[in-house]
Amino acid sequence: MKYFVLGAMPPPLGGVSIYCMRRAESLKNAGRNVTVYNSTKKMSLILLILHVLWFRITNKEFVVEVNISNPIALFFLTISGVARSSLFLDHNSSRRLKNGKIYSFCFKQFCHSAQSIAVVNPNLINNYDFLPKVKQSKIKVQSPFLAPSEYETAEAKKCFPKHLEYLIKGDIRNIVLASAWMPVSTEAENDLYGIKDTLKVFESCLVLFPQITFVLMIGKFDDSIFSMEIKELINELKEYSNFEFIEGGLSQLPLLPRTSTLLRLTKTDGDSLSVREVLHFGGNVIATDVTVRPDKVETVAVNDIEGTCKKLIINLEKLKELD
Repeated sequence: MKYFVLGAMPPPLGGVSIYCMRRAESLKNAGRNVTVYNSTKKMSLILLILHVLWFRITNKEFVVEVNISNPIALFFLTISGVARSSLFLDHNSSRRLKNGKIYSFCFKQFCHSAQSIAVVNPNLINNYDFLPKVKQSKIKVQSPFLAPSEYETAEAKKCFPKHLEYLIKGDIRNIVLASAWMPVSTEAENDLYGIKDTLKVFESCLVLFPQITFVLMIGKFDDSIFSMEIKELINELKEYSNFEFIEGGLSQLPLLPRTSTLLRLTKTDGDSLSVREVLHFGGNVIATDVTVRPDKVETVAVNDIEGTCKKLIINLEKLKELD
């Protein structure tokens, strides 16, 4: 059986791209025949379609794992017939069905043709009421979390900046972590990753816990006004010695053994990689209640700065007691 994996590959590091990377590696480690088509490359879709057509002509077994939501790409996967052999993993892309007629049309046509559909949390199944009842009943819930390998963790440590190595030394959990791929804010999804809320919580707690380092990681910035606003807020917090800002798409893996609490204050979510990784490494998570969260995650309402601060302070006070 041949496996084609279609999706974004790092860089930049993000939940979907890391999943695609780890999925391809896990298939290879299991002895599977795998070809990855990086959706960020211009020719990848055309090459995939040609490869699939060749496999059909030569009557070879194959499956296409689709991890993208670009409407044009979905349209071509549908009209080329590739969708009929596709396993579609919805990482939260179905939330965009309300974003316009073109996206909605392409997405629905693709899903009607797809061999099977999996969603990363059960709430997303509600977005597929356009499908026949029989096909809706066959939608699976599948966590996209794959644990990092020792090799990936070791490589991430090698890339960590020298001036920040103090953060990953020792065995005391004294980091509060938050991360985002990039600042995103639209009319439909204002401050998607809740970065402003996160910075407000940080500002409230920085003075209270000087022994804790509050770390914000952002992969990249664009030229939007919103990105400029976030940069200004970050610069204001740099006056605190226990605040660190890390950009450039670095992996958070080196920080996780020393992370006490992750803040995930997003306005929507699928099955967050950051949440899963922090839990995997034994840390605590405070996240918005916008979706079904894993066990042990403490949830807060969207924009509830006060409630988030209270939960974080309780967590950090417990940490002081343990010390």
